[in-house]
Amino acid sequence: MTKTTHPKTTATMVLAALAAGLLAMIVAYTPASARTVADAKPPRVTEVRPAEGAMGVSPLDRCCPSEGHRVVAFFSEDMRPASAMLSIELYKKGSDTLEDGTMGYNAAQRKVTFWPPNPLERGVTYKAVVSTRAKDLAGNRLDQNRDRAGLQPKVWYFTVEE
Repeated sequence: MTKTTHPKTTATMVLAALAAGLLAMIVAYTPASARTVADAKPPRVTEVRPAEGAMGVSPLDRCCPSEGHRVVAFFSEDMRPASAMLSIELYKKGSDTLEDGTMGYNAAQRKVTFWPPNPLERGVTYKAVVSTRAKDLAGNRLDQNRDRAGLQPKVWYFTVEE
């Protein structure tokens, strides 16, 4: 007895076998440089404005004179926008009361900004903080000083002109 197979069935089986073999070859020969590696490196703040330790900072923002001077931090890598915006804080030195302000994140510049609604107080030293709530796209939290145990925030001070 002879068994007959429909030509379309045979063609489909051959194509499926070829596709499976090709897929196996592609997976087997993917170069190491093309494989992704999980990001485990915590982000850092690379630059701040006003500069760390700055004296004589204008109480007003140069671009928007009715607003207080913006506080800005730049990150070493792309961040989750919501976590970056919630991580920037401004205090008067020696106080634990947060200053009012609006936060924003610019993904293209990896920049988080804090805008006080009013001019900063003259002669006052402010403490700016980017907390460890800031997370990169892989979910790693900010660690500004990897040489110390635990996650470290970025903290800096600046003084407004008299």
